[in-house]
Amino acid sequence: MFFSKSLASSNIYGYVHEDSQYADLSLEDLKNNTKIRIAVKENDTHHDIVQKYFSYARIVRLPQLAPVGTEIEYVLDNRADIAFWEDKLVDKYLVDRDIAPDILIQK
Repeated sequence: MFFSKSLASSNIYGYVHEDSQYADLSLEDLKNNTKIRIAVKENDTHHDIVQKYFSYARIVRLPQLAPVGTEIEYVLDNRADIAFWEDKLVDKYLVDRDIAPDILIQK
């Protein structure tokens, strides 16, 4: 019998654009920032993380059924400052779209 690793136990990081004003800040500094915009899908696991740890942030709400990668697209297009996503999915997303991996900074 084979059991896959639960998505809830995978590595989730915050990603910011390399040119962002928040690129040099730690996650602790970002938690108290009232101007940061965080892209999240409604009722997603990441939504719970944002509500619990980033209570001062401005939430950029995406539809729950938005295509995979929409959160990262919002960061790349400067519609949000940070998105939380699984590291392997971000790597695949960037490779599939031929985007330089260093355009996003992992927090």
